[in-house]
Amino acid sequence: MRNRQAPTRLRANRCYLFPMPVSVCVIDDFDVVVAGVRALLSPFHDRVSVVETQLRTDPDLTVDVALFDTFAAPLDWQVQLTELAADPRVAAVAVYSFMTDPRAVEDSLAAGASGFLAKSLPAEALVEGIESIAGGHRVVTPIFR
Repeated sequence: MRNRQAPTRLRANRCYLFPMPVSVCVIDDFDVVVAGVRALLSPFHDRVSVVETQLRTDPDLTVDVALFDTFAAPLDWQVQLTELAADPRVAAVAVYSFMTDPRAVEDSLAAGASGFLAKSLPAEALVEGIESIAGGHRVVTPIFR
């Protein structure tokens, strides 16, 4: 996992440090999903901030966590995920998907994702997953045994 810049603030009662709020962008997704994620996360604006979604066209944009949806990605999504994970403007990448079978999770992590967040997560659990990933932890939801 990449080294992150020194955190600027500490969220109380958490075991990790990260800038507040955590900046998030949704990559390669349909407008309706981006708007839905923004609306879903808006009650947590003090913890997460959904930023400009055109990461690939804005060279000055940096984000703490990029949510990468494999459903909207082309067939070579693993290549795109690997490139996104190597992008110095992106501190961490989480795959955000409705496909939660263990193989999809394994493929995502192998391609460079810092975590895997199911689209079925309730808003607060999604925020907690994003915060944890921003703090340098690997998060996989749902958890497979």
